[in-house]
Amino acid sequence: MNNLIKEYVQLYLQKVVSGETYISPDSISFFKEECAKAIEKQFLPKKKNWSMRMSGLGKPLCQQQLERDEIKIEGDLEYNAVNRFLFGDLLEALLYIELKEAGVNVEAYQKAVELDIEGITLHGTLDIVIDGKVWDIKTASPYAYTSKFTSYNRVKENDPFGYVVQGFLYAEAVGKPFGGWIVINKSSGEIQICSAPNYQEEEREEALSWARYNIGVLQDKSIPIQKLEEVVEKYKGVPTKNKLLNTTCSFCKFKLHCFPNAKLHHKVASDAKNPPLIWYSNLKKETI
Repeated sequence: MNNLIKEYVQLYLQKVVSGETYISPDSISFFKEECAKAIEKQFLPKKKNWSMRMSGLGKPLCQQQLERDEIKIEGDLEYNAVNRFLFGDLLEALLYIELKEAGVNVEAYQKAVELDIEGITLHGTLDIVIDGKVWDIKTASPYAYTSKFTSYNRVKENDPFGYVVQGFLYAEAVGKPFGGWIVINKSSGEIQICSAPNYQEEEREEALSWARYNIGVLQDKSIPIQKLEEVVEKYKGVPTKNKLLNTTCSFCKFKLHCFPNAKLHHKVASDAKNPPLIWYSNLKKETI
């Protein structure tokens, strides 16, 4: 079914475009309800006390420790963050009704689950179960869509949000295989399937072992927080005297807590006419 999920949705949407089919009243009502929930979630946020959850245990351990310790941060999110998060919620709900309307065998959606592990009960909400497999729905930028969610190994190699551990924990909680990610491009509306391995016992055990280790550390506040290493910037093999945040830290909301001098700046070690913006932990030299 993995390869057919995308084809089912594409065929359904093509029929909508050509006027051969329509959306059901039930799906319209469902989407209206999800829109209201998303607005309330983003515009009427409720303060939540920290707890270990399936969605967070795969994140960098230092980030989880700072969340546990309720470290205060200021100026982390830009004003448009509310819109970005809202768009994500709405696109996920939209993709769900497209899957249903396309005839995909959806067995569960937004299902609350729990898992007993290392003496605690983890809680979480899985996205969707299709034909006996647990899937995560992800909305992605055009860059992530084309460079990250192209294969399971690509996601695993660069996983600052803990998507792999999260997926396997959800799957373990309901005793089903992890299917992978159903991804929608935020810009183009295209979808693609990024499948987890069919033979995944080794991957599953690795993810669960990582979760167990993180649980142990998070339960012991005496264990010091270890910041991730900075990266020495080089231009044509020669250091520029600047240091960069590694990719994981650049996505972290605590980056300015750990690196007070961090600065978003056009890439110094670049010959491009319009160099990309990247995070520097220590910017001593602004030009080559």
